Amino acid sequence: STMYQNGQTNGNFKSQQINALPYILAKKNQKIKYKLNNQDLVDDPNSVKDLGILISNDLSARAHCNYIAKKALRVVNLILCSFFSGNITLLTRAYKTFARPILEYSSSVWNPHYVSDINTI
Repeated sequence: STMYQNGQTNGNFKSQQINALPYILAKKNQKIKYKLNNQDLVDDPNSVKDLGILISNDLSARAHCNYIAKKALRVVNLILCSFFSGNITLLTRAYKTFARPILEYSSSVWNPHYVSDINTI
């Protein structure tokens, strides 16, 4: 294809930077070997980060929910340590500015539907 030929010419594709995430919902664990320019791609990871969203091989949002919950908790702890004021308005504004966007980023894509994932967030 043209994109592959362009990548070969310019050297844009490197097998170490490309991940293959198979979406196999069958009960059998079928391992498929992917190759790029006759080189095996990196082993199949359990999840891949793309545009800031963790996508797992079983298409669940659990890994992403855990990741953003930890990330938002770090931001909330930083807010609480940084602002010594007991001003609720200031703390609420800081939360809405710094932590809430982490939790809401692209939520329509990874939309959690399990109660455990919703409770994690």
